[in-house]
Amino acid sequence: MAQFTIEDFGTQLIFSYRLRAVLFLSIVALAIYQYRTAQIREVLGLCPHVVMAILVWLPDFWARGILST
Repeated sequence: MAQFTIEDFGTQLIFSYRLRAVLFLSIVALAIYQYRTAQIREVLGLCPHVVMAILVWLPDFWARGILST
């Protein structure tokens, strides 16, 4: 039987598509909440959390060929 270490489990957890989607939506929800309560206005009126989430998510879209030209 194969043995799994904590590092293997962590790697599988980090690259899990569902987990990444949940983290992405959580960041967006937090950003919307902070924007509405604190009225934070940054670049293009977006919170830094939304900008960060987009920057983190873009390489995944490119890797899947969604944004490739």
